[in-house]
Amino acid sequence: MATYKGIQGYSVQSLSSDPPGAASVGQLWYNSTSNVWKIGSESTAGAWASAPSLTTARSGCCGYGTITAALAIGGGTPPSAYTTETEEYNGTAWGAGGASTTLAATGTFGTGTLTAGLYAGGYEGTTSGGGIKQTCEEYDGTSWAVGGGLTEKRQAGSSAGTQTAALLFAGMDGFVPGGPGAVKVDNCQQYDGTSWTNSPNINSQVSATAASSIGTQTAAVRAVGSLAGHGAPGASVLTVANYDGSSWTEGTPANTARPTAAGWGISTSAVIAGGEPIMASVESWNGSAWTTVTSLATQRSYPRGAGVSNSAGIAFTGRTAPTTYTTATEEWSSPAFVTETVTTS
Repeated sequence: MATYKGIQGYSVQSLSSDPPGAASVGQLWYNSTSNVWKIGSESTAGAWASAPSLTTARSGCCGYGTITAALAIGGGTPPSAYTTETEEYNGTAWGAGGASTTLAATGTFGTGTLTAGLYAGGYEGTTSGGGIKQTCEEYDGTSWAVGGGLTEKRQAGSSAGTQTAALLFAGMDGFVPGGPGAVKVDNCQQYDGTSWTNSPNINSQVSATAASSIGTQTAAVRAVGSLAGHGAPGASVLTVANYDGSSWTEGTPANTARPTAAGWGISTSAVIAGGEPIMASVESWNGSAWTTVTSLATQRSYPRGAGVSNSAGIAFTGRTAPTTYTTATEEWSSPAFVTETVTTS
């Protein structure tokens, strides 16, 4: 009689407890505690659901937080209509928050929470380095106040962490619309709640502009992006870089090259969504591999995202065509997994 090992080429594991979630899919094992055979499967593929829209359409804004406590600040509709407005999301609706005191810009970045956040950098609509900002502001859930200035001006950079332990990495110190240029920077900075100081540079081989940012000051991920200016032809990359608080190393490449994608989560559980060229593609990260999952309902570049893991999050704002901007918000729920007992009779 044929055996499982003879058919599949490996032995069945004996486990005292069932493996979690995605790790169980397609696996057969013997649960030695309950004395039964079990198999894991995926019951749903994960899904995006429509959520309440923002009041103001915008692209290139700063956005972060959680699925029930997120914010969008700045951005606008290029080439000149930029805003200082903040919108806050409570899981049910978007409402007005405090306005920025200094930054009406796009290509901005930030990190933190709805009640303790950062907003920095960006450009104010010029096509030269003079429009790139070093300004940083802090949010307390009600109003913005000027914080410590960046060590170098920056736009289209990536950020991770909290208001008092933040990391800023890569980006551009100039503005090159739609084409390559020698403006990509590898400088990294960290913030302690008072001032920014330089930290180890990201490796130039895995540095990129308009990248998705994930994680904390000591466990960050820079995913995908561009090797040149926004939308530079042929410059999009799959590369991923990981930071451990002291150095950068190359990580597992993503499946689809893209700059300007939304990103959220931690270094072992994250999502990237949308990006350029305007797309709906979404990938989920579990700490060891990127998996392509259900696409956004509304394809977009320059979206922003909020969430703490690949289990749930939101994607909002962005550009749906070269000169069309959206207020659409979508909520993500991860795939559901089931464990079934195998009967032998």
